[in-house]
Amino acid sequence: MFGVEKNIFTKKKKDVQFTMQFSQTVDNNDLNNLLTMLKPYHKKIEIFFAEQIQFKSSAIQKFGEILMSIKNINYLQLVIKKCVLEGLEEIEQLALVLQKLQIQEINLVLQQSNLRQQGYIKLIQLFSSNKTVKDLSLDLSVNSLGPTGCSQVCQYLKNFENIQVLSLNLGSNTIKQSGAIALGQELSKLQSLKELNLNISCNSIGQDGIKQMLNNILKITALQTLDLNLNQNFLSDFGAKQIGVELFASKLQKVSLDLMHNSLSQQGIIEFLTQLNFSYSLITISLNLNENQIKNDSINVILENLSQLKRIKFLELLFSVERNTDTEQYIQFGRALKQCQYLNALKINVCDQSKFIQHLQQNNSILRYMLKSKRMIQCYAYS
Repeated sequence: MFGVEKNIFTKKKKDVQFTMQFSQTVDNNDLNNLLTMLKPYHKKIEIFFAEQIQFKSSAIQKFGEILMSIKNINYLQLVIKKCVLEGLEEIEQLALVLQKLQIQEINLVLQQSNLRQQGYIKLIQLFSSNKTVKDLSLDLSVNSLGPTGCSQVCQYLKNFENIQVLSLNLGSNTIKQSGAIALGQELSKLQSLKELNLNISCNSIGQDGIKQMLNNILKITALQTLDLNLNQNFLSDFGAKQIGVELFASKLQKVSLDLMHNSLSQQGIIEFLTQLNFSYSLITISLNLNENQIKNDSINVILENLSQLKRIKFLELLFSVERNTDTEQYIQFGRALKQCQYLNALKINVCDQSKFIQHLQQNNSILRYMLKSKRMIQCYAYS
């Protein structure tokens, strides 16, 4: 059975979007009804298969025929979370559908899909021969791939030879150091890639694995934008410095790093920033430093070092403040922020948001410092 809800079915003059959700078992009757609803003017299609849905080979084949009958789709999102594919035959059938689609932008979500390693490998192997796709988003998170599974899946990424934008989520797969190194080696073969968004959070990679992986990724000569989620990977201060060394030697223009939960201290962050100060290409940086070993005094020192990044044109910073932070410390933050001329966006994680707002209301000097140059300041609370 399937359904199209009013609030998720929209028709616009310029960008027509069709969104639907399947539940229970997908059969040919459902798909025939789908064919009558999908019109030639749908340019953006999003399809969600509910958890534990039963997917038969004949239905997948029919599904593929329907998608291929619509010639002007420019975006397809296919979400298959915790679905039940009965065997390799169904997986191969789905892969063949993806292989034949003439769509440039595809978002495939296979989070917790229970396909087993052999299934993921077969799926990516067949799908990767699609020469049309240029913007690919692939979510394989929480699938217990391990180092071997990661290496085997990634060996086929190079076959997406025309891809320019890749968003790859391998979070919570325990790929460890060897899997990360293999990933970097395979990604380095995508020489047409201009933008890479890579989530490898919660994978116990370690500083050596991250360094080697990043070294290989930065061999992509066309790469200009890198968004890297390294949350919970045992990076340490030395690892942060090594990332800075690699980025300094690169030709990247835009970098976003999520370094949460990596036991980083003031020393590691400053050594990282020191390396970035020598970069001639980097103009945009986004840093998430939440949940590390950074004290309030360290934040002021870090902000002072950020002010030395003269070539940066856009800077976004996320950090946490300690509990029981007093007004004087917030004023010190404000003074340090005043020196960061290129700090365009600031997100502060505070324990007590109401107390923080009270500090702002009672002390105009904090507001003067923090709101100088019309910067975007965003505060949110944690428990």
